[in-house]
Amino acid sequence: MAAARHAVGHDRPTLENWLEPANRAWGFQHVRELIPSARIRRGAEMRHLAADPIELDHIPVLRSRLSLVDYLHDANVSGFLVLQSGAIRYERYRNGLGPETPHLLMSVSKSIVASVTGILVGAGQLGTSDKLSDILPELRNSAWEAATVDHLLDMRAGIRFDESDDDPNSDLPAYEQIYQWRPLRQELPSDIRHYMRNLPSDQPHGTEFRYQSIHTDMLAWVLEAVTGQRISDLISELLWQPMGAGHDAEVTIDRHGNAHADGGISATLRDIALFGESWRTGKAWNGQQLLPPRWIQQTIHPGASPADGVAEGARENAISYYSRNWWIIDAGRPLYAARGYCGQAVYVDPPTEVVIVLLSAWPRHTPEKEQDVVEVVRSVAQALSRI
Repeated sequence: MAAARHAVGHDRPTLENWLEPANRAWGFQHVRELIPSARIRRGAEMRHLAADPIELDHIPVLRSRLSLVDYLHDANVSGFLVLQSGAIRYERYRNGLGPETPHLLMSVSKSIVASVTGILVGAGQLGTSDKLSDILPELRNSAWEAATVDHLLDMRAGIRFDESDDDPNSDLPAYEQIYQWRPLRQELPSDIRHYMRNLPSDQPHGTEFRYQSIHTDMLAWVLEAVTGQRISDLISELLWQPMGAGHDAEVTIDRHGNAHADGGISATLRDIALFGESWRTGKAWNGQQLLPPRWIQQTIHPGASPADGVAEGARENAISYYSRNWWIIDAGRPLYAARGYCGQAVYVDPPTEVVIVLLSAWPRHTPEKEQDVVEVVRSVAQALSRI
């Protein structure tokens, strides 16, 4: 009923309140109506996903406490799609979401930008050890000067930036206002690049992993400088079109047209499943190589172990660590994921040839909810492997 009430317009969520829990399901599906956005164009060739449906509604999940369909309801999941060997095995829509509706991906956007980076590295246009200040002279004599592309990908640049959403004194309110996600309430730069350039340092580069979204926005700036193209066009040309996306995607922008690369992309459920499938196979829609195999392998198996302190340093919680803008859940299997705030996720499980996508509107984001998703993904993959 809430979705229908919002649709009439007079009490529709606004820029002031679209991120509040009661409004998220609607807001995450109508971002372009609230915030200026740039298009990420699909190509003329679209991949048709074959359907080979299977009944999964009633498989037990979360240690048999719930059925899958009950979990989707309780977790306020708006879209859930399971691919196996490139075919749709299970697909469910809720909260007004449909196959043609773009949904905000939040930090899944980071994995998309990192994928573009990998394609450019594979083409020899960029090196992961390249210093940012060699690419962007504007960063000389700034806190970013000695940082490298690798530091951005693994979030190890020693920049002071706090995006705690429960602290009114963090950097998050200013950051969201610059990106036009909130009404402007204080005097701030209108250009995210000016803001990033003036952030201070608080530790050496290449040491501690800290989850800081600003790294991906800096990475997008680097990619634009290297190629002379906007990040929205790079995603279109290097990823969206080759993977055979069925719909345009979009990304929110600041007042200077700079993309909110770390969390502002919206896409349809099936298209983001195609993104996951491109990581599972490394291939474009027509079978040609899309992502460099070396890039995929170095992401999934970064050559770090808790014993040397690298993987442990990138560990956010007991179930995952961070590598090139992906969360590695189980490097030995492997099982890995792109994740975003309040239940956006793409999970890739190569042993079962399964890709699982969730688009959600959790009222609150917690590590426990992330753990639940991992358990649900494992249960679905196990159910498919038994068939």
